[in-house]
Amino acid sequence: MSQKTGIDKTVEPFSDSTELTPERIVQSKVRATLPWETPEEFRTVPGHAGQLRVPDPIGWTADNDVEAVAVWLAEKASASTHTANAYRKEAERFVFWLGDQGLTLSDARREHYLLYARFLRNPQPTEQWCSGIRVKRSDPRWRPFEGPLSPGTARQSLTVLKSLISYLHTKGWLAVN
Repeated sequence: MSQKTGIDKTVEPFSDSTELTPERIVQSKVRATLPWETPEEFRTVPGHAGQLRVPDPIGWTADNDVEAVAVWLAEKASASTHTANAYRKEAERFVFWLGDQGLTLSDARREHYLLYARFLRNPQPTEQWCSGIRVKRSDPRWRPFEGPLSPGTARQSLTVLKSLISYLHTKGWLAVN
């Protein structure tokens, strides 16, 4: 849900050549609830199947991209609590950012990853994305970021997302990597 407008957003179908503009964003009632502890204002994100999602993915019981991310987290990070927390943080930041754009993971194209990489270095608007201090997730001041990420931390975030997208592609959830 957009913090500025308070409305749910999603993107209507478009082709690879369609430019993403604010005018292309429309209201949607399809929402997904994140399967992990998340403050209320970040709890739901668009839940529609994006154009890059495989129709009727074989071997999946997930109903949406958020549930598919939860499967990845369970499989990739099960050996270490530290890894699980780090992967969850990076995945949810990206899911939140996509949701704020009215997109799901299966909507995301290469251009979105480039925009997100830039966003990591300067998350705006600051009051929506940054807490400025480390606070517990249960604190109403919690935000996905404390502040802008350093170049090395931003690279690590993108490495985690590359692992996520690769997993979803090789396991048949996404049509392309």
